[in-house]
Amino acid sequence: MKFTLTYDGKLPASANSSKGEDVWRIRREMHPQLEVLCSVNPVLRDAIANTVVPESGPFGMLDAHHSQPTPPRDKRIISAGPKGPRRDLYARIIKGGKNFLPIVRESMALTCTLDILFLRQEEPGRLIMQGGDIDGRIKTRFDALTMPQFDDGVARYGDAGTLPDPLYCLMENDTLVTGCNIETGRLLTKPDGHAAEAHLVINVDVRVVRAKPYNMSFLGD
Repeated sequence: MKFTLTYDGKLPASANSSKGEDVWRIRREMHPQLEVLCSVNPVLRDAIANTVVPESGPFGMLDAHHSQPTPPRDKRIISAGPKGPRRDLYARIIKGGKNFLPIVRESMALTCTLDILFLRQEEPGRLIMQGGDIDGRIKTRFDALTMPQFDDGVARYGDAGTLPDPLYCLMENDTLVTGCNIETGRLLTKPDGHAAEAHLVINVDVRVVRAKPYNMSFLGD
């Protein structure tokens, strides 16, 4: 499954600002795009509404969740329907007492690749800084595409009292990014803008790690 996200605004280098504040500002600005995507994309809309499976054991005839070991063929049984505890594969994840809903997540056996066009008020190139580090603005952007990993960041930077419930994020964590291509160029639309102004076009390709009944719909375009 493929879709495109955009960002247009200030993206300061981490050395020139509070990275935590920038990550949370961008994370909140990305929420509306992801919320709309989940409401209009039929694959995501149906998955978020209906992806509930048994906590353990078979479902959908012969299959089980990918976190469970695959039983030998002679041990498999046909299940007439889910019984016992059930698991919502798109359940909201709580951090710092707040709800987050990442799209690309381990519970669905999903990963993604990113193809980023990074326009800024500089000449193309210079993405790799002295010492071999990647431009801090890209690192900030990566962090903003993931849900927060620690409870204390929600209280410190998240302005938790006004956070959407849930806050939609692209990824559960950045280990689910399996590839990234970045192309740089000069931003021409804001010649008199702030030096930190940037425009990003982020093409996301969501991929299935292990095909299961609950994620088969993600195999299409």
